[in-house]
Amino acid sequence: MSAPTALIAVRSASPGVVAGAAYRERMSGRPGGVAGAAALLTVLAAASAVLGFARDVVITAVFGAGAELDAYLVAQGLMNLVLALAAGAMAKASWAVPPWPRRAPSSTSATSSPA
Repeated sequence: MSAPTALIAVRSASPGVVAGAAYRERMSGRPGGVAGAAALLTVLAAASAVLGFARDVVITAVFGAGAELDAYLVAQGLMNLVLALAAGAMAKASWAVPPWPRRAPSSTSATSSPA
């Protein structure tokens, strides 16, 4: 079997393997990798916390301490609770139901009989 024919056979048998290899080859030149992605997520989480604090300072300065601000904070807390429960349920569901592995078809045909 020539090289192009073998590549076609591999692609038709398991497209995920070839696509994964192409992705790894394309991404191998990117700096950072997992450590860079973790650092980016850490920086973005810290920026989110700082911006959230700034939002609370501005809202408190505009509304002051009162019933309107209390109602807003309760509504915001309930929304965050619902989102956290939904995210937790989705995360648990992804671990509870494992994906079925794709298996490449065997090289022998089901209709061929042993010799």
